[in-house]
Amino acid sequence: MAQPLLPDFLIEGYRGLRRLELKKLGNVNLLVGENSVGKTSVLEAVRLYSSQAAIADLADLLRDREEASDPDNWRNFESLFLNRSGSAPIQIGPRESLLRISIQQTVQAVKDGILYYKFVDGDTGELAARFPTLTVEQAGHRIRYAPQESGRPGGFHSQYIDLPEKQSNPPYTFVAAKGLDDAAFAKLWDRIVLTEYEEKLNESLAQIIANIKRVSLVQNGGGSRRAMAKLSSADRPVPLRTLGDGIFRYIGIALALANSKNGFLLVDEFENGLHYKTQEALWKFVIQMARELNVQVFATTHDRDCIGAFGRAAEEDQDSFGVLTKLERVGEDVVAKQLYEDDIVDASQNLVEIR
Repeated sequence: MAQPLLPDFLIEGYRGLRRLELKKLGNVNLLVGENSVGKTSVLEAVRLYSSQAAIADLADLLRDREEASDPDNWRNFESLFLNRSGSAPIQIGPRESLLRISIQQTVQAVKDGILYYKFVDGDTGELAARFPTLTVEQAGHRIRYAPQESGRPGGFHSQYIDLPEKQSNPPYTFVAAKGLDDAAFAKLWDRIVLTEYEEKLNESLAQIIANIKRVSLVQNGGGSRRAMAKLSSADRPVPLRTLGDGIFRYIGIALALANSKNGFLLVDEFENGLHYKTQEALWKFVIQMARELNVQVFATTHDRDCIGAFGRAAEEDQDSFGVLTKLERVGEDVVAKQLYEDDIVDASQNLVEIR
């Protein structure tokens, strides 16, 4: 059994999480808990750790939660910080390689009624920025910063300045609760076409739909593409979506996994659209492929059947290490209670309230 990419994970000051410590993570991790307790925030934190707080990821997180209705608001990164203030840094990651995200708040001057912020860089001296400057450190070293300067007419832009200490973290693939759109599906599919992973994905589908032969992409009018399925019972391929949302969800998660080699697969609300029997088949595929591809999986669920399916699949695969983490709010803090493979199936049967 390979060591997980993240053996532990600390989150401080991110959204509503004052301090959350996941002390022992598995190769495959399932997060449960009440609504608004922070399950999705954990996925986001792993995503930010992976990308080292890339500007594009920060903007996507704001858009995903509809915090960027105003075109300029996506640059208002304070929304991601505890209490939406930005007064204290975000810290995320394993103990030995924490990523620290902070905002420079020092006002330098007021010009024409606009505040400008002072940012001191060791190489270039003082810089004036229209918005507070975002800085990122890892393992105690500053690796990048993003002074938000005046850009194109009518707006401002941010662009990271990377420092020599910056190195890459493992990559990630994210599947939202609503699943993949056609463009994202096509992009992931192109990366595995004509590989062994395409064959394995089709073999996995055949286990839950007996008459499905294979899935592929075909060109639509206007240059777009959509997923089609070849069935033994039909003369012509049929759109994959006509087989049901659950099948599209299944193949979307499996496809994202095949694109996550040596990195992270992040799945929000794993069970969405999936019949409970299908969930167990998918968990078996996820656990097997995660081991083969050295992928660490983080998923969330609201569903007791999903927990049971996860537990049975993890228990059956002796070479994997599955962990169930229940998040609970205690006062102003969120705490983690973790169960391992031998206890997960019992927990799914006896747990009175998981949502």
